[in-house]
Amino acid sequence: MGTKAEYELTQEGRERFESELKNLIEVVRPQNVTAIAEARAQGDLSENADYHAAREEQGKIEARILTLKDILKNSKVAKKKESFGIGSVVRVIPIIDGIEKEENTLTFVSTLEVVAGKTVSLESPIGKAFSQAKVEPGVIVDVKLPNGRQVKYKIVDIK
Repeated sequence: MGTKAEYELTQEGRERFESELKNLIEVVRPQNVTAIAEARAQGDLSENADYHAAREEQGKIEARILTLKDILKNSKVAKKKESFGIGSVVRVIPIIDGIEKEENTLTFVSTLEVVAGKTVSLESPIGKAFSQAKVEPGVIVDVKLPNGRQVKYKIVDIK
C-alpha cells in the first residue's frame, strides 16, 4: 500500500479550506437537499430538469467535500522559513523588454492554494525560478514563461 500524499499549506490556505468545507457541509449541502426535495415534489422525475440539475450539483458538492477532507487530513502548515519558501511574500519590480514596470507583490503558496491573480505556485515557472535563485533585495530573477517570453523580476523586499 502506498503512502498518502502530504501537502504543505500556508496557515491562511488551511483556514480557507476549513472555512470552505464548513460552508459546504453546513450551508450548501442542506440547501441542495432542499432543492432536491422540492424538485422531487414536482412529480415525474424522468423529465424533471430541476431534479436532475440538483442531483448533478449534489455530486459536485460531495466530491468537493471529499477533496477538502483529504487535503485537510493529509496536510500540514508550512513553517515560515527564514529563506524563500511557501508563504514567502516578495515585493518585486517586473522588468519586461528592458523596461521596469510598476512594483507588485508575489505571494508564494502550494499549488493547491493558488488564487488566480493573487498568489503564485512554487511549482509554476515563476515559483521554480525564485526557488532556484538567491532571494534577497537587489537580486534579479530571470523567468522563462511557457509562451517563450522572458521576464525579469528585481527583488525589492522579502517577508
